[in-house]
This record gives sequence, C-alpha cells and structure tokens, in this order.
Amino acid sequence: ETVLFYADGVKLACEGSAVVDSLKALEKKGTRLILCRTCLDYFGLLDKVAVGSVGKMANIVAALEEATKVVTV
Repeated sequence: ETVLFYADGVKLACEGSAVVDSLKALEKKGTRLILCRTCLDYFGLLDKVAVGSVGKMANIVAALEEATKVVTV
C-alpha cells in the first residue's frame, strides 16, 4: 500500500537510481510512495526526485500509525 523513504532510502527514488523504474511501476499500480523532505534536503536531492511524493516526517509517522503491518528493510 505505502512505501516510506527516509534517511539514505530517499536516494532510491531519485534520478540515477537503479530502481526508479520499478518504483514507478509500483506507483502506477496504486502504491503510495512518500519521501522525507528533510532527508532530501540533507542530501541535496530535493530537485532530483524521480518518483513518489515529498512529504514531511509527520506524513511518514501517520502512515506508520495507520499500518496494520510494518516491514523494515
């Protein structure tokens, strides 16, 4: 349903990532992809986002609280 990207994980959804096409396919099937704005700012990647939506940590925490199951990779 939702994939959350924070810390180094935001790099996966940015230009040049080997998994951008796979993430786009997931998004096209209805998966919500949320990237941490603070993390993107930290790495200087805010303008390099290739897939997903930029959110705040509050969006990430809300998604975690709503989830019935959380898998951490």
